[in-house]
Amino acid sequence: MKLASYLLAALCCLLLIVSCDSSETKNESVTSSEMPDSRQLEESHWKLEEIPSSGMPDALLDMYTPAGNEKYEAGKVPFAFNIRNYPLGKDRPLMVAVNGRTAIAQGSPSFGLQLEKGAYQVVAFLLDERGLALKEYGNYSERYFTVAGAEPFSESPHPALYLHLPAEEQQFAWGEPVPVDFLYLGGDPVLDGISIQVEIGTFRYRTQKVAAVAISGLPRGTFDLQVRLLASDSGTTIPGRFTTVSRKIRVE
Repeated sequence: MKLASYLLAALCCLLLIVSCDSSETKNESVTSSEMPDSRQLEESHWKLEEIPSSGMPDALLDMYTPAGNEKYEAGKVPFAFNIRNYPLGKDRPLMVAVNGRTAIAQGSPSFGLQLEKGAYQVVAFLLDERGLALKEYGNYSERYFTVAGAEPFSESPHPALYLHLPAEEQQFAWGEPVPVDFLYLGGDPVLDGISIQVEIGTFRYRTQKVAAVAISGLPRGTFDLQVRLLASDSGTTIPGRFTTVSRKIRVE
């Protein structure tokens, strides 16, 4: 009789332990499913603001050389510009970008670049007092040419995008806003039915306005930033060599 009582008590204890364990597992499962990804929590605190532009509509940039679709021998390719109403110098240089890469600052309107065989796109532009690209018509210029008998780009040159900031591998201090500054080449995004989309992780910003923006709130780490051209009606990426630009940045 005593043995039966002991067995019954042990069975009750076992059932109670199993029940508690099952309840805890269930609660853990519910908690886990409701917990958002840590990066998503961070991204929800990111902020994006447009950077006001003072503009310089009277500043004019004409690219004399290359004139467009020219053919050069391998070596130093000459570049010549006519720049008006702009204080060209160390603080306000002429910016020249080759095939979408980070632009090189030039303090003179005439210079040469050492180029190997290939097809090339060159985008030249002027800067405002904060180092942002001036975006008025006449503030920038674009040319295509080839070197050493290379075939030209097969696709249509426009629409096209050039990303001025951030530069590749640019580093930012924690808490410092990250500027995203771009040029839209070949027309007007609204008239062309084109949108510009900025992406970092799952963060998305879409606009038809050609204006620099600043993203703040990014945590420390390395990020892949991408800017692409999309069809406004369908949201699909516009095909082309210069319609999507990626840059790696780091926040320390």
